[in-house]
Amino acid sequence: MQLVLETLERARRLPRRLRSKALRYGAIAVAVGAACIAAPVLAHDGPKTPPPACSTTLPLTTPCTPTLVRPGEPGAPYLVTLPGVGTLSFIIDPATNKITSATVSGLGVNFTASTPKISADGTKVYVTFTNSANPTQVYRVKVKVKPSETAGGAPVINAKVRGSANGHGEHKNHHGEHEGGR
Repeated sequence: MQLVLETLERARRLPRRLRSKALRYGAIAVAVGAACIAAPVLAHDGPKTPPPACSTTLPLTTPCTPTLVRPGEPGAPYLVTLPGVGTLSFIIDPATNKITSATVSGLGVNFTASTPKISADGTKVYVTFTNSANPTQVYRVKVKVKPSETAGGAPVINAKVRGSANGHGEHKNHHGEHEGGR
């Protein structure tokens, strides 16, 4: 604010023609500065809305949230299911909340799956499901595990699916799972 007042005071000392230009440019500078300060605050106006649930018909509309089934007992597999595509199963060590193993099962007609990749820190697992029949479909599943928000509670699991029918919808990781193991 002090800078604005000093600028206005200096502008009053200028000849009339220069003063109007100085005030105009000063007003523009203040407006741009205010926008730069306010924009990041306004851009993040609350928690991000999760993607909708994955549909039961193919091709899937992505991004979407797959069905997640939690086990009834510690150490049993969690299941992330994409209807008509396949199921990713993974086990979380109850003591560390880290993913210890992952497999794929129940593949849909014409679907194949990459070998599930677990991140080095054990908090993420990735797998790609591909159907090369027409239309080509490629779906990338990413699962993140966080420790429980309450003492002794179950871990927080976030599963997302990205991809497309025709293989051209999203190109972020279309050459494999580059996000996890680096």
